[in-house]
Amino acid sequence: MLLAHAGACPNPDHPKFADGFLGMLRPYHGLQEHNFHEIMQVLRAVAPNLQEAVIDQELISAL
Repeated sequence: MLLAHAGACPNPDHPKFADGFLGMLRPYHGLQEHNFHEIMQVLRAVAPNLQEAVIDQELISAL
């Protein structure tokens, strides 16, 4: 989900690719609050992974 919001999803047909968090900023056409809340949920879910000694490169790229 984080990759889709970042516009880095391998599937360009994913609905979040254009309408996700980064997609709504380029070009800016208003903030969609549900995207912000979805990103926050994803960050809470991956927080334990960010505390590990080795962090997945794809996760860092998505962030």
